[in-house]
Amino acid sequence: MRNCSRQAATFTHFKRTPVGIALVMLMGSAGHSTPAPLGQAGPRIFDVTPAHGVADGQPVQPGDVFTPDDNPIYVWFRQADCPAGATMTSDWFYLGAQPPLHISQGRATVGAAADSGQFNLELGPGKRWPLGNYRVELRVNGALAAEGRFRVAEREMPPAARAVYTHPRAGYEFTPPTGWTLDDSASPADVQMKPTDGDGLIEVASGAVSARLDPVSYAAGWESRAVGPGQLLLAKRAGRAFSLNGEMAYEGVYEGRGVLAKVVFVGLGSRFYVLTGVFPLDSFERGEPIVDQVALSLRGPR
Repeated sequence: MRNCSRQAATFTHFKRTPVGIALVMLMGSAGHSTPAPLGQAGPRIFDVTPAHGVADGQPVQPGDVFTPDDNPIYVWFRQADCPAGATMTSDWFYLGAQPPLHISQGRATVGAAADSGQFNLELGPGKRWPLGNYRVELRVNGALAAEGRFRVAEREMPPAARAVYTHPRAGYEFTPPTGWTLDDSASPADVQMKPTDGDGLIEVASGAVSARLDPVSYAAGWESRAVGPGQLLLAKRAGRAFSLNGEMAYEGVYEGRGVLAKVVFVGLGSRFYVLTGVFPLDSFERGEPIVDQVALSLRGPR
């Protein structure tokens, strides 16, 4: 949800030569292989499968959706006609940036009689995968041979386990972060939320509107008043328009003195909302996905 320059700073935990990124080429499993696609000359990679692990030459818990705490993430594949000694690489991209952000590369040499293999990317201690879509490009001797895709999303809790908050005056609803305290007597915001451990603040402000507002234009006006010299937020790092629960929305990331803020602007029904999350620089990586989840859970008055 950020542009390339911001992602480059935020994604420092994706190691450029990570210990956990590896390629294992397996031998003697041709009897279990799906036939390679026909009509394609040269090395072929197929059956690309994201997974939670690889054991006995097969993907374990394959799927295309992972949580921020799944670590490492594997990409398993089959291959045909890749000569022994060829160089195979995996390039990992985060698609939430424009252009997509290249976060890491793995490299290995193909062994003799290999017909399948895997790459995996492991984050550093205490790091989490940012929410969003990812692409992994697999190349043989520099030529693109195949790609895999996966998505990182927070694990959904059963509806019965969710503690939905309803604003006592405005009537809108959202799911607060687990372990955060709420104060709906705050002003000018409707609600303020703070973690019981650590630093950070999320505010929800809203107002009734008689006509639909353009979130992009509203955000531009808000920035002219709230971002710049003499303000808490000094500069804009990134911004983009996107769809939130079927409605056009806008989000921006702003830098202040020792803090980063994520602000989401969206109109739902007869109200317009501004969600603001402010975190110390070293906490923003964990705080931003929490802001995203509050925004995703937001529902207008019934």
